[in-house]
Amino acid sequence: MAANAGSPPVVAIEAHNLTCEHAPGRGVCSVSLAVNAGECYAVLGRNGSGKSTLTRLLLGLEPVGGGSLVVLGLPVARGSRSHLGRLGVCLDTSAHWEALSGWQNACFVARAYGRSGRALEGRLARLFERAGLAPYRDEPVATYSFGMRRKLALVEALCHEPDLVVLDEPTAGVDEHFLVALAELLRERGARGQTTWLASNDVEWAACVASRVAFLEAGRLEVEGTPEALVREVSPLCEVHVTLAGGVRVPPPPLEGVRAFSQEGTSLRALVGEARQLPRLLEHVGAAGAEVARVEVTRATLRDAFLLKTGRELRP
Repeated sequence: MAANAGSPPVVAIEAHNLTCEHAPGRGVCSVSLAVNAGECYAVLGRNGSGKSTLTRLLLGLEPVGGGSLVVLGLPVARGSRSHLGRLGVCLDTSAHWEALSGWQNACFVARAYGRSGRALEGRLARLFERAGLAPYRDEPVATYSFGMRRKLALVEALCHEPDLVVLDEPTAGVDEHFLVALAELLRERGARGQTTWLASNDVEWAACVASRVAFLEAGRLEVEGTPEALVREVSPLCEVHVTLAGGVRVPPPPLEGVRAFSQEGTSLRALVGEARQLPRLLEHVGAAGAEVARVEVTRATLRDAFLLKTGRELRP
């Protein structure tokens, strides 16, 4: 699916004013985006932001309420599901044949997509090795832990080398060693012109693997861009993390230079333009009747870019 040098990029996913609302502000609200072949595109948002609904729309699992959606050149919004044969999918839940081995489960999935022979066995062997499942390949899935089941589901999504792989919360429940291997696998896919769609709230991992990210809040796409460009917007800023000794509610500070502010329980986060704003910020916290237990100041990250653009804090 990769475009030839000098030719326009091939668009793998294109949505215009796509809508699927479950309730006001819940679901997907007039989202427009385009993902080129070979990209790893990450949709980041809090729980309930609409990430899973948007992902399910790509798979034809949710009805399109308005707008248009084309996946791999096929109009999903008109009810077409022909694109599913070119997809690999790992959602936030997975199902396996418990009595069969991990290897047998993966073989079944690959053969359902028309893969067979020594080429398939070689690819599965490499994927099982990189997932750390090789020693357990012949054991029944019923004996697998949650993390092993998640890794098996991801192997199944990748085993037939799909044009588009759709992953919903792929980092949930898996170990750091596999996350490094998965990032490498996705980068290799991009080099082959294959496309990856990620829906996640794991900002740090997405920043390492995605070629572009989109921030979704209350069903709306707030901003999109490369991780580097979005972090560059907040790079002059400092993140101040204040831990309170008690659960006092602190109002947003009316201070020049404080670009964003959020509170979750006893944890406060603020983006400030200069370190000299810190004393005034702490004075504001004290004036609200809160006692400061700890203060940390760090450089801005993609998580801070989300806070700046949406006004909401994105937690793992």
